Amino acid sequence: MHVLIIEDNAFNAFCLSRILETAIASVSVTVENNSQDALSAIDSHVPDLVIIDGELNLIDEFSTHGPQLAAILLQKHPHLPLIAWSDSEFMRGAFTKVFMQHNRIVNEYNIWSKTVSPNDIRKTVDYYFDELTGKIAQPFSHAIGTQRHTGYRMDCI
Repeated sequence: MHVLIIEDNAFNAFCLSRILETAIASVSVTVENNSQDALSAIDSHVPDLVIIDGELNLIDEFSTHGPQLAAILLQKHPHLPLIAWSDSEFMRGAFTKVFMQHNRIVNEYNIWSKTVSPNDIRKTVDYYFDELTGKIAQPFSHAIGTQRHTGYRMDCI
């Protein structure tokens, strides 16, 4: 499994990388620290899972914050599992709006706090992927997701 972390704080990216490596047996992690580099990396190789920080540094007029980047990625790759990673209620709300605009369920599997645990990561991987085949599960829209997960909660509305 290949995970792309988009995080401009090197310490946060390092910590999340180590937690991912602890929680997922065969994971490769790539870290990009801005939206432009992330888009280039995804254009050359689409990862299995993307984790996006909310408040990315804006390096120029073409850079975006996490929610705007999520909107771009969901438009280009509508079935790509995205996780918002932020403690900011404002950013979590902005990600929620983007996810809902793209018919994504908003729950504990796609919006994480910065203090995510290995157990939370394992649950997210189980939610998005079929463990036995390693394949991506069905796309998660409100219609499909509510059939599969009837008890989801809206974290950040």
